[in-house]
Amino acid sequence: MAISLNSVIHYTDTLDNLKAILTEGFHVKYCLENVTGQSVAFPMVSFCDIPLSEVLPHTKHYGEFAIGLTKSWAKTNNLNPVLYISEDSFLDRKFKDQIDRLNQDVPKGNEKDWFWLKQIIAVMSYVKNVHGQITKNGNTFNVNHYNEREWRYVPTEDQLKLSGIQTFPINFQIYGPTYVHNKAKINSYLKPLKLKFQAKDVTHLIVRDIDQAKLIIPFLRNQFSSIPGDDIDLLITKVITIQQITEDF
Repeated sequence: MAISLNSVIHYTDTLDNLKAILTEGFHVKYCLENVTGQSVAFPMVSFCDIPLSEVLPHTKHYGEFAIGLTKSWAKTNNLNPVLYISEDSFLDRKFKDQIDRLNQDVPKGNEKDWFWLKQIIAVMSYVKNVHGQITKNGNTFNVNHYNEREWRYVPTEDQLKLSGIQTFPINFQIYGPTYVHNKAKINSYLKPLKLKFQAKDVTHLIVRDIDQAKLIIPFLRNQFSSIPGDDIDLLITKVITIQQITEDF
């Protein structure tokens, strides 16, 4: 049995969210992370490659609606698996040492090495602690992030500018409490940036049950009416339900 998919899958909470992704592409948003003891937010879109036979616990935290895309699409768009690190491990301490070294330059009267600081931040945007917490509907859960097998899209600063964000008023990395208090405003700056795909890139369309499947099928026929009928029919065959996954895997 394969321990990963040939796809990356993005899970979401509602059918409306799934329809919005199919209509507009993925909205890039800042996501709050706790990395090497620091609460920070980075712009991203998250996916996973958990086999469907193992995915039900994941859907309880991240939603029962999803879209899967090919690994070739993922690689073309510079998605990458995240680097999981264990708290207070050798690697964790090395990251902390480098950040502390750069942050100490200013108090010592030295010019901060902005180039290397940006390089470290770029790497850190793909780092995740093995264990952590998530909040869902006001409830906080302890989770093993390593089980999520996350792949991540993180735009570069150049991509942010090319998307139409010419005067980006905030940093690529945002201090956690600052993000929490200004979440809506900060994410509004990212609206011009979309992660796009085509119908041929889609491998899975997951909905909660057969009633939701009956709603998504006419939506697909309308949304992708410009592509050949055979391709629409093929896309519809990729619709599956959480109920099917529960019964078949």
